[in-house]
Amino acid sequence: MFGWLHLQMAFANSLYSQYLGTSAGRGLSQAINLLGRKGLTTIFTRGPFHHHLEEILYHVAEAHIWLDWLGVAGISDLSELRGCSAEALIQLAEKVVDEHASSEAMEQIDAQPKDEQDEVKCQTILWTRDVLHYIILDNAIKHGNVGIMEDMLPTLLFQFTGGHNSKYAIEVLELLQGLHKEWPAPVWYVNSGLYLTDFLPTPKSDFVRKHCWLVNFEGKPDSFVPIDMAQEHNIKDIKVHYLVSG
Repeated sequence: MFGWLHLQMAFANSLYSQYLGTSAGRGLSQAINLLGRKGLTTIFTRGPFHHHLEEILYHVAEAHIWLDWLGVAGISDLSELRGCSAEALIQLAEKVVDEHASSEAMEQIDAQPKDEQDEVKCQTILWTRDVLHYIILDNAIKHGNVGIMEDMLPTLLFQFTGGHNSKYAIEVLELLQGLHKEWPAPVWYVNSGLYLTDFLPTPKSDFVRKHCWLVNFEGKPDSFVPIDMAQEHNIKDIKVHYLVSG
């Protein structure tokens, strides 16, 4: 099994490559320069690059979505939304997604004559749609929602295929193949070489979802981490926390 942390890193790098742009444009490069974020001009596999990249993804996504709320609700300040009912807020949220962060919104622009299409708006819709996928996956991992993680696999496959990341496209394909074709058969629990007939057999696909993706060291609902991140913590403990005692 691949680790979901490294898959997230590949996903973030794919978004970075797709939406970096130039400092004179409206992509991530402009935001990086405006916010004074150093160390984000080139993709690195070591150090705090992924942490800094994830921060800029969240910050730019938040800024775009705030502006979308202002436009959809027809207000000048977000505080004006406090007077809306819960039902009204849900309707506005759905409108934000439908008009500013969906493939349907892109199809409406594509249906227009070429000389009437707004290229900046088109790029913004694509960005918001794709970065929301990253945020959804990140929150699903933190809250241990393996169902949403599994539902994201087709989207991840398209992202890695379009981003020419053949390695993770193959990893996602192999996982889908295992979950739906190869692993539904029962797997018996084994102890000391003897089959324990007291326990019902468990499909390997369920075993993978429950025991091979996430761990939680704190017992809190928002404290799940991918297994490969847990291993990185172990490595840090060995190299840093327990270095003196060997």
